[in-house]
This record gives sequence, C-alpha cells and structure tokens, in this order.
Amino acid sequence: MAFTELLRRDGTVEQIAKRLKQNDLHRFTNMPANVYHWRVFNEPVEFPEHATEYYSGVKNAQKLLYKTLLQVAPKMHNLSFCIDLDYNTQFTNVFVFDRLECVGRISYDSDGALEFWNARISEALLRKRKMKTKALTKAVATIRKYFYGMTKIEHLNSVAARITGAISAAHSDTVYKKRNARDRVKQEIDSALFNDPQLSQAVLQYFQASNSEHILERYHEANDTHELVEEVYRAQHREKGLYVRAVESGFEMYRKGDTRVRTYQRDGLPDKVRGALGLLKLSSDNSFVDNIGFKFDSEQFWIMEDVANELAN
Repeated sequence: MAFTELLRRDGTVEQIAKRLKQNDLHRFTNMPANVYHWRVFNEPVEFPEHATEYYSGVKNAQKLLYKTLLQVAPKMHNLSFCIDLDYNTQFTNVFVFDRLECVGRISYDSDGALEFWNARISEALLRKRKMKTKALTKAVATIRKYFYGMTKIEHLNSVAARITGAISAAHSDTVYKKRNARDRVKQEIDSALFNDPQLSQAVLQYFQASNSEHILERYHEANDTHELVEEVYRAQHREKGLYVRAVESGFEMYRKGDTRVRTYQRDGLPDKVRGALGLLKLSSDNSFVDNIGFKFDSEQFWIMEDVANELAN
C-alpha cells in the first residue's frame, strides 16, 4: 500500500511546521532541547511526570510519555517532539517531526496506553491504524522503528500514487465527457434520422450497400416500441389512465389515489372503451397497444387517459 505522507497535513501540522522553521516554539525546563510546546504560559514550565488530572488514564499516559521522551529525545536529535498541552501542562497529543516533515503522532487511550500513529504503522499493521503500549521499552522501540522521514522508495511510491491518481482522474473525466458528447451526437442523429427525409434515405442506402438493411429495420422497430412504452410509462407515472380488472359481472376500474372503485357492465361501456378492452384482451400478456394501453394478463389492464375520458361522456 502506497502512502503520500506519513501524517496527514492538517492545519495543526502546517502551523507547527511553520513555527519550527521560524524557531518559534517553546522549550521545557526539564526536557531535552528537541522537545517543544506552543502554549503560552506566564513563565517557563516543566513537563510534569505526574499529571494533576485525577483521571488515571491521563496520569499513566503522562508518566509513560515523560519517561519515553527522556530516553528517546536525546538520542534522536533529528526529531522534534512538539507537545500539545492544556493549561495544566497535561499533554493531549505529540506531533513528531523529522526536520519539517511530520512523521507521526502520539496520543493516549482511556487505559493510559500511548498510541502511535502514522502511515508506515498503518501499512505494517494492515487492518489497524495505530500501535499502542503501556511499556516503556516498546514505546521507545516504536518511535525508533517507525518515526523517521520518508525514504527514497516511499517518496517515489508517493510520486507513483499521485501520478496514478491524476491519470485515473483524467481518464474518468475523458470517459464522462466522451460519453456525454457521444450521447448528444446520437440524440441529434436519432432526431434527424426520423425527421429528415434526405438523411433517412442516405442512411438506408448506406445499409443497403452493405446488405445490412435488417440492422436499420431492427432499429426502427426498437425505436417505435420504445416510444410506445415510453408514452405509457410517462402517463402511468403522472397517474393518468385507469387500472382495470375483469370480473364476472364486467369490469372494475380504479384511478390511483381514488377512494372508490367503479364497476361497469360490458354492455354499459362506451363503444371506444369496450373496443379498447377488446383489443387488449386479444393481445399477448405483458404487451402494449398503441393509443390504448397495457395488458398485464387476461384479467388486468391499464387504459390510457384518452380512452378513460370516454367514461365521463
């Protein structure tokens, strides 16, 4: 798994990097020179081994971090440990930098274990995002093993990931634009093919020359069928037309949203409605009849609004 940075560059990370560059961070009176904080106090402060917070998790984590920094910071001069303090000089996070590159973060959990975060750790653990420990030796070992600047291989993998992502995004963009442009051309050709006699004749001649008239015939047939189904589909979704059920006494009819069903004897139907239902009955199941409606099966139909309106006359 390739990563493009060891720790995501949010506002806090960028601000610390800027202040490191400007040598504008504060040191503790009892810590190595490469341990910093950025909170403003009235006078120089120590980083306390024992936190004043009553919560045991904070106390245990503070004590472990205190001992860890005293062991590791003097031996890793290239790292800067930048501690986020509250006003009780208790830590919440430690951002670790290799020069101006943020290479990891240290936090703690409710049990007082220190948590170590960066992309290299996530890659090593596969399904976990952090390492955690309550042991001093493991805390020191984790920093030594995982907290250092990106290697040449990692940088080039980062370059590869960024370029791959950019190429993939460009490809998706061109696919989208090409599809939209092609659909627009097809719409224009479709419209002209059925409305422009000259173009229709030219297209027919083209297919005749290659003995492929059947392709054009199937296209015309599919287009006609689609227009028929589309008309019914749109009307049905506008809640136009009537749903019909054939019963022994005649037909029950219902308009979606009504609170009652109307029943008609066959002989009492207007000629247009009776003729429409007759044509639907003769049709195949699950079929459409132009300007009339849809047959689901021998007992269930849907008739279009123009036909249904005859019942009001």
